[in-house]
Amino acid sequence: MASGNADAPPLEVVVVTYSSCENAERELRQMIDVARERPAARWHFIDNSGNDAARLLEWAYGLVNVRVTELPNPGFAGACNVAAEVSDARWLLFLNPDVEVTADDLDLVLGHAGSNEDRTLAISMVTNGVRHAGVAMRHKVWFVDAVVGSSDRVIGPSGGAGLFPRKLFIEQGGFYEPLFAWGEDADLAWRLHRQGYECAVLDLGLPHQGGHSIAGSKASTQFKVQTLYRNRLIVARRNLRNAQFVAFACAYAVALPLLLPKNAKRASGGASVRGFLDGLRACASTRRLP
Repeated sequence: MASGNADAPPLEVVVVTYSSCENAERELRQMIDVARERPAARWHFIDNSGNDAARLLEWAYGLVNVRVTELPNPGFAGACNVAAEVSDARWLLFLNPDVEVTADDLDLVLGHAGSNEDRTLAISMVTNGVRHAGVAMRHKVWFVDAVVGSSDRVIGPSGGAGLFPRKLFIEQGGFYEPLFAWGEDADLAWRLHRQGYECAVLDLGLPHQGGHSIAGSKASTQFKVQTLYRNRLIVARRNLRNAQFVAFACAYAVALPLLLPKNAKRASGGASVRGFLDGLRACASTRRLP
């Protein structure tokens, strides 16, 4: 919970890295430049790989509003939760390390936050030419990046560019850590949506590389596919009623062979099947949230 410290910053920006200094150096240096230009906001970089901390500390040398923490990879979800627990800021802004952000963008985020601490904020990014903001649920069960200007209804922020009142984030238990990565933001968005919390959209169109941490790595791509296919089942199990979940799992099983050609092109056909089976096993001990 917030400490009530009069010197606490209004906003803490949380950036979780994983060998990101190699493929996202430009974006990370730009973030540190923003920290230098806007000292009122605090930045917390969490290195989940052990490969980024030294360079981040070098680039941010002398900046008292930048913290760098090295963790033994608790996953994106776990790292974000650690940052939230040690923060005393009113608002938490989660950003992917390969997102371009300027000082003016940060000003707009702060201005949009205001004093309403019962609302979250999804910030739009542009990834591979697609402008998207936050999380949407298609057919009420399939989480996707909500495309700006489409019929997608934003139900909550993404972990790549999303603003949360810290108090609300902590009260909700943060991101569900067993998900590790890919889908933890959808799970929290779905939980908040079911409880009636609103999510606004700030259409900044932040340029986003996308996939920088798995670029060029077959093993990393397979890990992402396997984890995502598993997590879709876990997220659905936590948020759907029993009959709804059974229907979803059956439909997902039917769709799995149709998705194999797409995954086979990235050498991940087997990973998608393994992820689905992992998800079924995990769901046996997963219960729906109230």
